[in-house]
Amino acid sequence: MSDTTDETRAKNAAAALAGVDPTVVLDGLDLGELRKQIDAVDTALLALIHRRIDIGHQVGAIKRAETKDPVFLRPAREAKMLRELAKRHQAIGRSTFPTATILYIWRELIAATTAMEGNLRLALMADENRNNRKNAVLHFSATLDQVVETSGAGVINQVMNGQAELGVVSLDDTWWLDERLDSDERAGGQVFARLPFIDDPAQRGMKANADSYVIAKFGLEEPTGEDRTLVAAALNSQFAAAHQSNLLAATDEDCLIDLPGYLSRLELGSNEPLRIVGRYASPIIL
Repeated sequence: MSDTTDETRAKNAAAALAGVDPTVVLDGLDLGELRKQIDAVDTALLALIHRRIDIGHQVGAIKRAETKDPVFLRPAREAKMLRELAKRHQAIGRSTFPTATILYIWRELIAATTAMEGNLRLALMADENRNNRKNAVLHFSATLDQVVETSGAGVINQVMNGQAELGVVSLDDTWWLDERLDSDERAGGQVFARLPFIDDPAQRGMKANADSYVIAKFGLEEPTGEDRTLVAAALNSQFAAAHQSNLLAATDEDCLIDLPGYLSRLELGSNEPLRIVGRYASPIIL
């Protein structure tokens, strides 16, 4: 991107903002005047979005210059950003405008900018109600390259072999038994997100097992202050017995446990064979 283009867009953003006066009292304005206010705000919004895109391009350029294999996703930063936006919107008192809508707008901006920074490919596990695809499109972008696998194992293979950067799976399958998913192993894969991240009341009509889990090979786990840890354990272990209320899935011999907190292996407090499948930011519940 040339400096001239960057400078021009910056000036356009400043000019568009200058056309918006938030101190204007709207009561008493006629329809034509109100529409002019809307047009001015729309112009400013578009200019600011373009400015944000320019910043995203620059972030991507710096990452490429500094790292051979740059990581363009920052799920912990995104989670904290969305939580802060929700608090700020709710604090303003515009309760009639859904918080979820505000968050979806920003989620789309984040997803589109991230997709422009680097090439991300999704491997989706097929499920009966296509919830994995719905969750992936809501959280990431419909424009990302996608491949559908019939099993969680197929998705993990895609991720571990580098054919996809991200894998999206659900609990319709026992993918969590795969020992390649191990947050303590440097070369291991891990779950770093649970979808939908925005727990929107309008979406709660989805059927059971509608949640999806996102897997990556590169290290994307970072604490956000509100996190959960997925642990695989033997079903007959003392650890599993102590955490029955957190049991997420099970087979005849093994189980997946979902614990509050961003936990290390040491913090699990057990000498039994355990494997941390991943850690993720707790979804925003509206």
